[in-house]
Amino acid sequence: MQLKTTGRNPLPRFTARVLEKAADYKSGPPLLIVALGDSITMGATANDFLIPQFVYHNRLKARLEQRFDGLGFPVSVINAGIGCDTAATALPRLADNVIRYQPDLAIVAFGANELGDPGAFAENLKEIIRRIKTQTRADIVLMTPNFVASRVDKSLNAEDAAFAELLTGYQRDGTLERVAQIVRDTAKREKLPVAEVTERWRALEKAGTDTTAMLSNLTNHPNALGHALMADALGEVVLKAIDAAGLRPAKAGK
Repeated sequence: MQLKTTGRNPLPRFTARVLEKAADYKSGPPLLIVALGDSITMGATANDFLIPQFVYHNRLKARLEQRFDGLGFPVSVINAGIGCDTAATALPRLADNVIRYQPDLAIVAFGANELGDPGAFAENLKEIIRRIKTQTRADIVLMTPNFVASRVDKSLNAEDAAFAELLTGYQRDGTLERVAQIVRDTAKREKLPVAEVTERWRALEKAGTDTTAMLSNLTNHPNALGHALMADALGEVVLKAIDAAGLRPAKAGK
């Protein structure tokens, strides 16, 4: 297969590596994505269970491999999500969990644990981006957060109900939107693409969907449908970038 690229895209490193591997799967190291985030990226659902195949980045991996089925190269994803993590607490582990792997693409997804104190979020997110940019060649995609509980479900025990009540306040008083806007503003300043997760959840809410029912623990962890929504937002960025790179057979003589 001959390949050629057209146009511009926001993920030049990643798409160049995709083109390289599609042209010759033996060329260079494996295609590598690192997803940095909290328990949502980790794959936490309810009752401390992990269901990796549901997670948004594994869904992206599956879509990419399906897209290039038959070209002979896999997509590798390192899950660098840790429960209860924030952008601040991720900084000390950035070297070991992201930079050492020298990924082609770094997905940065924080926000759920920033709701109680979003003040320092922008600076910590900016520092994560700076280190990845200066210490790797990776492209970066930021993700806005999913919705959290917008009601307190009657099935929750007292402790979880109290947590849901707290999150409901953040959902209703604009705190979650403020955190999402920090991600958008940071992406704009840093000239990075954003996977717009928040707006996809908002659209469902406006259409009458009970978004709390899309949380496996009814507080903050998306269920399979919620992760599919996140994968849609992420896939829109990544697959559009690949389309912009123009992966297709070149015409004879070109």
